[in-house]
Amino acid sequence: EGWFPGRHARRKSSSRRNRSGVMLETLRRISEAHERLKHRIHNTRIPIRNKRALFLVKCFYAVAPVVSGYWIMQQVQPDPKEMEDKLRALEARDPERFAEARRAAEANRRQLQEVLQQAERAAAAARS
Repeated sequence: EGWFPGRHARRKSSSRRNRSGVMLETLRRISEAHERLKHRIHNTRIPIRNKRALFLVKCFYAVAPVVSGYWIMQQVQPDPKEMEDKLRALEARDPERFAEARRAAEANRRQLQEVLQQAERAAAAARS
């Protein structure tokens, strides 16, 4: 045995290959089923003859992505109070690290303020 893998190592690798092959085959089947479903949905034609119904369908197709996107963003947005509490807890554990971060943030703020003031001076000079 020693340095060379025995029969057991070969069995494990082949069983791993079999499992990954089964997993890939399952994913391939799911992907194919999904493609069939998309094809079926997008090739189904239901004529809408009523102009009001057509207008409502168009409105739905225009508004649905906006509403669902807004809802998703609301779900993933962190709570500011919760984030502040977490930062305070981290700061209590390592105050030196946060002091350095505060100094860097203050330096960035001053630098951005200078750039803004320069832009305002340039805009005022251009107007005169």
